[in-house]
Amino acid sequence: METLEAIRTRRSVRCFDARIKEAGRGLLEKVLDAGRMAPSAGNLQSQEFIIVRDDAVKKEVGRACFGQDFVSKAPVIVVVCGNKRKSEGGYGTRGRDFYALADACASAQNMLLAAHDLGLASCWVGAFDDAALCKALSIPKNDVVPIAVLPMGFPAEHPEMPRRKPLKSFVHEEKY
Repeated sequence: METLEAIRTRRSVRCFDARIKEAGRGLLEKVLDAGRMAPSAGNLQSQEFIIVRDDAVKKEVGRACFGQDFVSKAPVIVVVCGNKRKSEGGYGTRGRDFYALADACASAQNMLLAAHDLGLASCWVGAFDDAALCKALSIPKNDVVPIAVLPMGFPAEHPEMPRRKPLKSFVHEEKY
């Protein structure tokens, strides 16, 4: 699949079938590798990925995502985090407060596109209780921050493309 086609045809999918448990381990590794290949500030690679397959842990993650049931029903969940300590070591406060987050976001987007290219589907979930998610996944809350919860599997639905604003409504030239 061409990159622009993947960007245009990727959708947020919230309903999955269970095949990834049997057939998808190699695909998941490719998705994670795409996340690894994302750009990062100073090539510090401050992103961290947590793979969740255990049903009990998935339920905790779903509860932390304000009870969004589709999260816990996904065959696998990838939680993308930014390691603030790694970024801070290279860039001080700017690294801790911004670059760690930006690096994780770039990884999450790469993973969404790679999943789509490989026939998998996902949805970027950003609505979660940070403290509950950190507790559920033993994330060191002062040094690592969860950025995206990516429930993932083979799609059991194919949503239509949502309406997009025209470029002219938010593109500015030279100055705002």
